Amino acid sequence: MDSYLFGLLKLFIENGSMTMQEIEAYSNISAKTANKRIAEINSILGKSAHISAGIERFQLIINDYSKFLDIETQFLKGELDLNDPVKRKALIIDILIKNKNFISIDDIADKVTISRKVINKDLKQIRASLSSYKGEIESKTGKGIKVSFASNFDEICALRNFVINHTSKSSWLSFTTTFSETVKSLEVSKEAHHQILNNILAVKVFKNYGYTLQQLPEHYYPLWDETSAICNLIAELKETIKDITKAEIKFILSPLDLSKNNYLNLASVEQAFHQNYELLFVPFKSTLLQYGLNAQTVYERIKWHLLFSINRTLLYTKIIEVLPRNISDNYPIALEFSLKLADRINTQFAVCLSKNELNYYVVYFEMFLEEISEDTKEQVRVAFVGSIRSSVKGFIENKLLNVFENLRTYSFANVTEFKKANDKFLLVFVDKPLKIKDVQVVNVGTAFRPEALSIIMQISVIEQLIKQGKIILSVEHLEAEDYYDAVDKMIDHQVQKGQLTPDFKRTWIEREKDTNNIFTNGIAIPHAIDYSNKERILVSVGIIDNKISFKKNELKLIFLIGIPNSLNKELIDATSRLYDFIGLISRNEILYDNIAQYDDSKQLIQIAEGV
Repeated sequence: MDSYLFGLLKLFIENGSMTMQEIEAYSNISAKTANKRIAEINSILGKSAHISAGIERFQLIINDYSKFLDIETQFLKGELDLNDPVKRKALIIDILIKNKNFISIDDIADKVTISRKVINKDLKQIRASLSSYKGEIESKTGKGIKVSFASNFDEICALRNFVINHTSKSSWLSFTTTFSETVKSLEVSKEAHHQILNNILAVKVFKNYGYTLQQLPEHYYPLWDETSAICNLIAELKETIKDITKAEIKFILSPLDLSKNNYLNLASVEQAFHQNYELLFVPFKSTLLQYGLNAQTVYERIKWHLLFSINRTLLYTKIIEVLPRNISDNYPIALEFSLKLADRINTQFAVCLSKNELNYYVVYFEMFLEEISEDTKEQVRVAFVGSIRSSVKGFIENKLLNVFENLRTYSFANVTEFKKANDKFLLVFVDKPLKIKDVQVVNVGTAFRPEALSIIMQISVIEQLIKQGKIILSVEHLEAEDYYDAVDKMIDHQVQKGQLTPDFKRTWIEREKDTNNIFTNGIAIPHAIDYSNKERILVSVGIIDNKISFKKNELKLIFLIGIPNSLNKELIDATSRLYDFIGLISRNEILYDNIAQYDDSKQLIQIAEGV
């Protein structure tokens, strides 16, 4: 039985009967996959148990608990034999927490039936994982190893997240089953239901191992009310778990503080809102205002997310909906805001906000920035010259509207009429070859190659921003020892040109400590706040002539970006367009090759040649 099958089996034990829709939603699998896994589980369980399919609901029926226990034991050891790193890691951590004294590597190897060599390899990863929980593995010659944590709270969270969530025993499962109906009566979300049961089990196992949780994190305050339903659960906990402490009860019910529900005390929530605003956003006011954002308005829109994000971090609970880890690469200004906010959260609450949590703040701030820039989108003027059918014009206009929100089109019967107008246009679509100075001319046939049209439009936007002075672009070839040496040289060149002040290098170095951005195809995007007071986005493109690597990728192009410390709405939009443009280059081989052969004497549209 593999981990996926055991996870589904555990789901049935903890939740009782379920509909196919519930199985799909909770396990994140299709009905076809669910039916296949149920059939496999039934085959493995044999006569000891089976998952029965009713008219609407599926239910686990256990016929022989002793045989069921044997299968569970075989699963744990069988998974280890099959080299399942998650199960192996869980069992090793379980052994370390259970044993308060030193235990030898040989004893651990015997308990999990794997080699000493594999144990030592796993311990390297386990040390790194437990460090996030303020846990440390101590080694002593002749004695072995033992684990210690800064507090019992850190330890019980490690037990829950690494052991309870990934392995189980029949005795554990039967224990949580006794609470399933009482927890279900709370009528909370499936996720909260599952979390509460796991917390109950974590407390039970923790106490069985001889530990007691007496204190929760200093900055964590429960927000739930003791309603009759909550009191019923607390009474059952006190009756079932001997000497359960107030801290352990609060720990068990802490999932109620991670999402909106009927148990939240509104007065406590309002108090938390006020505290978070004073601690996190009042010092943030001036920074937000420089970019046209009102701190109070921004806070009102994210205060619930912020509250639950802080609680998740305090309680070592991962956010469920995970965004792509590289999503922040495209939104540098939003990322800067998010890093500043994360720094304040980490300082005020003595935590370390995860990358996944940070990414959600990036999305929020980018949304706010885009909203304020929407009102100032400059009108984009596009001309049609020649005998171009109205249906073709309509088709092209629809394509253009996907890129330009404020679009206006003009039609001219011929070139003579077009020249008489003497107007400026971003793009001119023609039915016959035509060359116009400083204007991008596009044959209407290109419109029926959607990717080509999209590329030309995006390049034309950047070209226009360069002409307007909102973006300063320069390209240089260089050789360097490594990524940091290359960026160092590029910054020095821009300082010599007067585009950057000397303190930009220090700002960039500090920025690199938080994160460094790299797209696919060997493109790095170092960026930092530029305090030169120049109202433009600086883009210095470095073409690397020798072979250097960065993050295990060969590095060929560097886009060094200086973002003004104060941006108006037009520059916010320009920054967003610029990052879309760099992303386009990273995905298109022709653009990538063309920019590596960039000619300073020509316009930017040269890189679209051959598209």
